Order: sequence, then C-alpha cells, then structure tokens
Amino acid sequence: MGGARQRALLAVLLLHANETLSADRIIDELWGARPPATAAKTVQVYISRLRKALGPDGGVTTREHGYELRVAPEQLDAHRFERLLAEARAELAEGRAARAASTLEGALALWRDAPLADLTFEAPAQRAIARLEDLHVDALELLADAELELGHHAPLVERLERLVAAHPFRERFRAQLMLALYRSDRQADALQAYRAARATLAEELGIEPGERLRELERAILTQDPRLDLARVATAATPEPTAAGAFVGREAELAELTAGLDEVTAGHGRLFLLVGEPGIGKSRLAEELSAHARAHGALVLVGRCWEAGGAPAYWPWVQSLRAYVRRVEPDVLRAQLGPGAADVAQLLPELRDVLDELPPVSAVESDGARFRLFDSLTAFLKHVADEQPLVLILDDLHAADEPSLLLLQFVARELARSRVMVVGAYRDVDPTVVEPLDAAVAELTREPVTRRLTLRGLDADDVTRYIALAAPTVSAMGAAVFAETEGNPLFVGEIVRLLDKEGQLAIPNSVRETIGRRLRHLSDDCNAVLTTASVLGREFDLQVLARACERGTATVLELLDEAADARVVSDVPGAIGRLRFAHALIRDAAYQRLSRARRVELHRCVGEAIEAVHAADLDPHLAELAHHFAEAAAADGPERAVHYAARAGARAVTLLAYEEAVRLYALALDASARATPEERCGLLLALGDAQGRRGDDGGAKATFMRAAELARGAGLPQLLARATAGYGGRFLWAHGLTDERLVPLLEEGLVAVGTHDSELRVRLLSRLAAALRHGPTRARREVLMDEAIQMARRIGDPVTIASALTAAESALHAPHTAQARLANAGEIVELAVRAGDREREFDGHEHAFWASWELGDPDRRARELTEMARVAAELRQPAQQWMLAAAHATLALAQGRFEEAPALIARAHEIGAPTLAWNAQAARTLQRFILCRECGGLEAYLLEVRDREHDFPSPLVHGAVVSHALAFLDRGDEAAELVDELLGHDLADWHVDEQWFVSLCLLAETCAIIGDADAGAVLYDLLEPYADHNAVAVPELALDSTSRPLGLLASLLGRHDDAERHFADAVAMNERMGARAWVEHTRRAQALRP
Repeated sequence: MGGARQRALLAVLLLHANETLSADRIIDELWGARPPATAAKTVQVYISRLRKALGPDGGVTTREHGYELRVAPEQLDAHRFERLLAEARAELAEGRAARAASTLEGALALWRDAPLADLTFEAPAQRAIARLEDLHVDALELLADAELELGHHAPLVERLERLVAAHPFRERFRAQLMLALYRSDRQADALQAYRAARATLAEELGIEPGERLRELERAILTQDPRLDLARVATAATPEPTAAGAFVGREAELAELTAGLDEVTAGHGRLFLLVGEPGIGKSRLAEELSAHARAHGALVLVGRCWEAGGAPAYWPWVQSLRAYVRRVEPDVLRAQLGPGAADVAQLLPELRDVLDELPPVSAVESDGARFRLFDSLTAFLKHVADEQPLVLILDDLHAADEPSLLLLQFVARELARSRVMVVGAYRDVDPTVVEPLDAAVAELTREPVTRRLTLRGLDADDVTRYIALAAPTVSAMGAAVFAETEGNPLFVGEIVRLLDKEGQLAIPNSVRETIGRRLRHLSDDCNAVLTTASVLGREFDLQVLARACERGTATVLELLDEAADARVVSDVPGAIGRLRFAHALIRDAAYQRLSRARRVELHRCVGEAIEAVHAADLDPHLAELAHHFAEAAAADGPERAVHYAARAGARAVTLLAYEEAVRLYALALDASARATPEERCGLLLALGDAQGRRGDDGGAKATFMRAAELARGAGLPQLLARATAGYGGRFLWAHGLTDERLVPLLEEGLVAVGTHDSELRVRLLSRLAAALRHGPTRARREVLMDEAIQMARRIGDPVTIASALTAAESALHAPHTAQARLANAGEIVELAVRAGDREREFDGHEHAFWASWELGDPDRRARELTEMARVAAELRQPAQQWMLAAAHATLALAQGRFEEAPALIARAHEIGAPTLAWNAQAARTLQRFILCRECGGLEAYLLEVRDREHDFPSPLVHGAVVSHALAFLDRGDEAAELVDELLGHDLADWHVDEQWFVSLCLLAETCAIIGDADAGAVLYDLLEPYADHNAVAVPELALDSTSRPLGLLASLLGRHDDAERHFADAVAMNERMGARAWVEHTRRAQALRP
C-alpha cells in the first residue's frame, strides 16, 4: 500500500465509503492548510496505485467531481461493528439481555487491535480513531450492563477492574464495578471502589463523582433493595432465536439445560445429538446456546467442513479462535499456563498476542500429541473456572480423525470441570464413516456422555409450528406431517415454499423442496450459489468473487438476495465469511452440477484460493489438495500431488497424523505420472505418518513397498531410508517376531554406504537391537561400537545420545552395568546441551536402574527425582509411564505391598493408550511378585501359563511359570520346564533386560525342587554378579543376587559359601531398603543345614 500518506488516502476513502470526495477535500484531509504544490498530481498518482493494489474489483471510481470508493454493505468491519452495536442497544432496551450480550460479543470479536494503528499520527485518521475507540468503550459498557442484567456479576468483577484501570475517568465502568461487587456480597469492596473513584477524580481532575455514582454509594450504604438483581420468571418456552419458531424439542432441551446445571456445579458433561439430516440437531444446539448465555455461560461453536479439504482440527480451531481474539493477553496467558506453546501449534495467532512463547517442539517428540491434547484440555478447563463453558461441535460426521481423537481425550477429562461439550452428527449411511463409529463407541463408554437421538416431530408439533411460522397455510398441518414424517427441515422448507407460492402441492423430498426454493432466486444469484457450493458449506467472500470472476460488491449484492431468502447467512465473528443455512441446501446446489462442470469449478476454486492467499498458502493446503484432486480429470494430477504432499507434511507438524495419512494417500493415488523417486518419497512420508499414528503394521507394509520400489529403481539412499523406517521409530522390534527385519536392515546398511551419516548410525543401532535375543553378542558389540564411534565423529549431541541409548537395549547384561551408568551420565550431559528433554529422561532412567543394580540407593533416589522433574516438564505418556512403572517396581521391592496395587494400576492406566503391549507386559510381571507375596499365585499361573507372547521373552516367561509351579508344590511340572529352559545356552540366550531376573528366579526354583545339576549351571552364570541386585527394566526387581546364590550353594552342599552369600544378601537388602527380601534371606539362613 505504499507509504503512510498513501495509506492515509485509503483510510480517508474508507471512512467516507460510497461518498464522492473532491480532490480539494482529499488534499485538505491529507495535508491540511499547507499542501505541497504538486498535491493534485500526487493524489492522482496515489489513486492510480490504489487501483493497482486493490485490483479491478477494488471499487475506486472516478466521478465528475472527485473519487469514490465503493464498499458493499457488511464489507467493512467498522460498518458491521456499528450495526451490531445499534442492534444490541435496541435488544437491551427491549429487555432481551441474552440476545444483546450475544450480539455485543460478535461485535467485539471484530476488533483485532487499535483501529488504523499504523496511521495514529496522520491527521485524517485521528478523528476516526477517537470515534471508533469511543464506540468500542460504549460496546464494553453495554456488554457489562447486559451481563449484570443476566446475573453474571461475580465473573464480571475481574474484567471491570481491568476496564477501570484502563479507563479511570469513565464513571459508568466504576458504577458497574460497584454494583457487581455489591451483588457478589462484597459491600465493603463496593464502597472502597467508590472511594477509589472519588480520590482519582479529585486528584487528577479536581472534581467530585457525578450524581449517579453518588446515588449508587448512598444506595449501597442503605442496602437499597432496588440494587438486587430482579428475579426473572422462567418462560415456558425458550426465547425465540434468529432461526425462528422452536417446537417439539422441550424434553431434549430440558435434558440439556439440566446438564448445564450439573456443569455449572462442576460436573462436566458430553452430549451427543444424533439424527438424520434436517432433524433439528443444530437448531436444538442454538436454543441451548441462547439458554446458556442467558445463564452466564460462555458459548463457543465450531463446525466441521462437510465439503472436504478442511485443515486438521478445524472445528476446534474455529471455536477457540473466536475466544482467543477477544480475551485480554494477561487473562489468556494465565489460562493457557505452561501449555501455551503447545496450543499455539493449533492457533498460531497466539504468538501475535503472547510474543514470549518458545518455539514449537520438534516433531520427533513421541509424546508431542499427548502434550498438545493435554494442554488444550487444561486450557478449556481453566477458561471454565471463571465462567462455565459450552463448546458446540457441529457436523461431527464430517470431522477429521484427529479432531475426533481430541474429542475423546477431552471427554476423559471432563468429569471434574465446568465444561459442557455438545457434539452433533448424522447417523445415516453413507454419512457415518469408520473413524466416527469408533469415536462414538469410545465416547459412549465415558460416564460423562449422554446420547440424545432426535426423531421427527409429531403431528401436533408440526401443526403448532405451521401456526407460528405461516398461519396462512395452517390447514395443511396433517398433509405436511404425512409427507415429511415430521422432519423439521423438510417441514420448514415446505411451509416456506407453500407460503411463497400459495400452492397446496407438496414436493416429494426435502432436496426437491430446496431446489424449488432456489429456483425462486435470480439466475445470477443461483450461479454464485453454485460456485459457493463447490467451496463448501462455509465460504470466503474474496475467494468466491475470484472464482466467479465477478466483483466483490456484485457478489455481495447477489448474496444479499440469498440471505433474504434464508439460503445463506454470516458466520458469526468471521469477517468476509458466509455459510449456507443448512448442509442440505449446499448439497442441493452442488448436486445440480454435471460432472464436467463440477470438475471445471473445482479448478476455478483452487486457482482462486491460490490467488487470494498467495502470501500464505499453508493454512489452505488441504483445501487446494481437495479441489485439484477433484479437478484432476481435466487439469492433470500434478497440482493435486503437489498440494496433497505439502498438506500431509503440514499435518505432521500439527500432530494430525491421521490426516497426514489421508493426504499422503491422496497424493499417491494421484501420482501415476510421478517418477519412481517421487513415489518413493511419498511412500516414505506415508509410512512415517502411519508409524506416528500407531499403525505399525500399516507403516511396515508401506516401508516395504518403498523398499521394493527403491530397489527396483536403483535408488540406494531411499532404499536405506525405507529399511530404517521398517525398523521402527523405537528399539523394541527384534528378529524373533519379524523374520524380515534383520535381512532388510542389513540390506539398508549396504545401500547407505560406509561413509559417516546419521542414517547409517540409525541402521547400525536398529540392527544391533533387532539381534538382541539371539546368540549374536559379539556381532552386536561390533555394530554398536561402529555406531557410537561414527556418531562421535559426526559430533551431533542428539545422534550420540541416541546411539548410547540404543546400546542400553542392544547390549544390556549384568556385566555392562558400570558402562551403562557411565553412558547414562553422558546421555544426560549431551541431552541438556542439545535441549532434548526426552534423551535427558532416558539418561536419568538408565542411571536409575543401573545404580539400583549396582547397589547405590542414594544415586537411585537422586535419579528418580530427576526422572520425575523431567517427566513433569515433558508431560508425555511414555515418560510418565516409565516413571510410574519405576515407582510400582520400587514399592514391590521395598515390601510396600499395600501401596503396590494402586501404583501398578496407575502405571498401566498411563501407558495403555499409547504403549499398549509394553504397559500390559509390565503389569503382568509386577503382578507376579504381588501374587507371590500376597496370595493369588494359582489364579495368576492359570492366566499366564499359555501366554508366552504377553512376556518380553520366552526365557522370562518360562522362569516365571516354573517358579510359580515350584512355589505351588507342583515340582514335577516345574522340573520339566526347567529342563527345557536349560536345554538352551543360557549364557547367550535372550541376554536382555530380563535375563538377570530370569536366572535368579530359575535359581530359586532349582533350590525349591532340589535340581542340583541345573543349580550348578546357574550358580556359575550368576556368581560373577554376586554384588549386584537382580533388576528387569522397568517392571521387575528382586533383590541381591547373593540370596539365590546362597540358596544354590546350600543345594550344592557348599555351606561356607552359602553363609557368606546370605550375609552379603542381608547387608545389600538392608542397604537398598528391601525389607521383604531381608526377611526372605534370614528365613533361608535359618533353614540351611
């Protein structure tokens, strides 16, 4: 827009929109009494530049005596604000406080910042700025009046205190604050507010408060009953809304309003409104909204995008964006708390308001999505702490899968909150899709959920509706009911049509009815609506005008025609956005298109979005992918592939992995003309997104496709990336459970080459971990040594820390405990340097278990404290589960058996949603110790005996089962299983995190059943670790290895060794606080020969 003077010219034209301003008037506005000699020429240049900047539809017109900027009604936010303010004044005067409050909230939502902020010192703008700011304050005063009338005095106090501080000389704000305090039973504070007002006015202006303020003080002192809130009788029927007559849903509305009462009392609720299209779900939600606002609740509304192409989390973004824009930064900062940066991933505008937010965490963060969901849920609950919150999510049948997952997360946290969520969706095929079915199944299991299924209105309700909406055709009630089966939308459309046409012929379907209504509109209006239907139920005015190749003013005039017919309406709080009055109206307009015309219009719409949003396409990438995919038959697939791939990448950054999978699949479907390298890249991106969403099987299949494509096309680097992807994002996979894993990783190592690279380090680490359950220790050591040395040469702290973490898994054994402890310290140091909290937690966790194994209780306690600190900062389920599992294992080892069940259950509760198998395996092993010590071992044995796959390895499963059999005096069965296990070379079989504990359990089993031969083998394997504690990360810890060694020594007749081992075991167990194991050891000492 050029310099300040040219922007000032635009401001002058906008402030006098639709008026002709002479050149002399413009010169006077811009330069005042001392214009330059070239002023007239300069104005002509500025006008020319404005025309170029605003485009052919910009509306700058040359008149005979000057210039005019044509602006359509509602196109200018200032005009719209003033209209809404006038409406609110009238509504408040009519006693409709709830409607006035809603209107004022919509008006105030239009304010982004100070008006004409970059022209503050330009003379033409100063008068307008002052006027608009006065109107803004008027709106704030009116809103406070409306909320006082509605009884919202308590939550209003804090806002009024801020307004008084910002406008100390506005006596109306001070009067409102005094009244709000008085009604909140804070009479002394109300009088103090008066004294503060009097002191400020006297000191700053030398005047006394006005008569109104003085009268209010006297009324407070005398406790005048006129100050009390007038009691408002509850109407038998709700206040009419803009949507018209409301009948036949009294029972459902009563249930919703009762739920709102529970929410206000601190018991959150989720209501699902279910039914066929047009059954009145949205209308019922509107009535609830009016009731909620009238009773002091904050109402936020988000609608899913039914036409396809919506950004991820759209209904959440849409609802929260309206709130964020109208709240003071300090309030927002407090409500967001430490999760502000996480929520800003969904609402980037938060960074404009809270400029101190740190950068977004790396996408690699495995618990980032949990943290996002947790932060957003906490935000909603904090908002509701001040004012009950009603969040309405409409058209959930069109929701993206990440939005449904977020809803499930929020639902689990609603119980102790003042949040009410209302979700509306269609339940008829083919609308309902698998993600919604799965989400509804989960949601209905939550105790907070209520499901309201809406049916058609009965005959009496239809007749009552017609009598209210169109009395001239009230005699048609029975016929209308018979044809519509009481579907409210169908009823409404028919009544509107009959009232307009004066005919008694009833259409056969709701779509036919809508089609007939659309035919009453002009051809130009219908053409615009047809293009709008391609955009979706909601549409952007600028994009629509561009796609229609018409001026914005012309399109607005045509849409006014549609609005008068109640076909379209404004989107509340969103400048320049409109929506069809119902999804079926949009569908009717869209379905009239031929296939060829539909393809052409999708192309036009896509190109219009490109042009209008060229400066920032990122929020519109999914839309562009949708439109160009629909247009691919005529336009070709290139743009569809391009935008779908970009949209998929953006979805990953937003942690919307399910949406990323959909978009990458869309790109692949359209990529028939792409090169093998391009298709392979898309497959790799798809596999990564599938892995992140937890679909390990799907990810492996996709990476396998990528590997086959790269192999056939001779693309070694892509082949290496595909094999690394197949290896998984974690180190848990091993060759015993997937016979293709090791050969693929080996192939990837050959493909990547021998030069130093992060990818080769990752492949080496994955291969070493994959081999950990076989007799391959020497090879694993070589692989990990190469990985660690290469990582050190690369020098990246995260790469080094990751390699050292991999060594923990690949090389875990009792003899590596000291090395693991040293590595853990280095991992922490590297992670702190790199700012990698996850690796920092890994380091502390490794040190916790290694120090326990080595008998250092003080170091163990310090590391547990550090684990808790870092886990609290991360707020991610993986780390919280590992911490909870460690607490449960520690309680069992220390003999705190009364606490252990709750700790075990808590760990499983945290880990199950995201770490299902690991959490279940840990709980199974922890329950073994609990059942052995407290009873229930026989039932436990029955449960796990044939479930080897539920355990980390066949060795630990066999050790647990044989020990339970021996403990239950089933020695023959135990002996048979011990013989089977000893048939393997236990020195090199499943030497992993559970190996040490497994051998100690087998040692005790041999002592019980008297198997000296097996005992001798086990004694030799365990004796080098006599000064260790037997620990299995993270689920099981026994005690000093010296105790089972003492049992074996006694079995083998080596009594002096037994005495020494038992004495060492007592000392170690006492030092580690293992009370139960001290008793077990002393009991074994007493029983020795």
